[in-house]
Amino acid sequence: APGFDGVLSISGNDVVLTVSASGGAYDTWVSSFGLAGPEAAFDFDKDLDGFDNGLEWILGGNPTIADAASIAPTVTGSAASGVTLEFTREEDSIGVADLVVEYGTTLAAWPGSATVGASTTPPDGNGVSVTINDVPDPDEVTVNIPAINAGGTGKLFARLKAVLLP
Repeated sequence: APGFDGVLSISGNDVVLTVSASGGAYDTWVSSFGLAGPEAAFDFDKDLDGFDNGLEWILGGNPTIADAASIAPTVTGSAASGVTLEFTREEDSIGVADLVVEYGTTLAAWPGSATVGASTTPPDGNGVSVTINDVPDPDEVTVNIPAINAGGTGKLFARLKAVLLP
């Protein structure tokens, strides 16, 4: 969400506060890489690495170089425990964008989802839990999707999706 920037100055005997709208954390981040116009869009993938600019911002990437391998979640899984994703999340994204973990038994549909909020959440109705260590910046996030969500297929897929809030 956009914010405001202010400059306080003195002019003669007057104190002057000049306030201007700022583009917010995402706009500041994307412009720091020299991106503008359509290339700066939240859902644009400038470097063609498969991660849109918004997701690169949240995960701590660079939208101008193909760095998906260095920012992609670490994924572990087993038939007994399900799938666990571990990744970092830029704290400035909280309240500006939602980070959603979508999951399902095929790559064609994503019937399950869990939103990564500002803090740790207990298991939801599907047993999905989100653990956040917010002491460091960026945050350390762990999402566990229990094997029960694979149903009888023995398969469980997950992906991250970034959604810019209005």
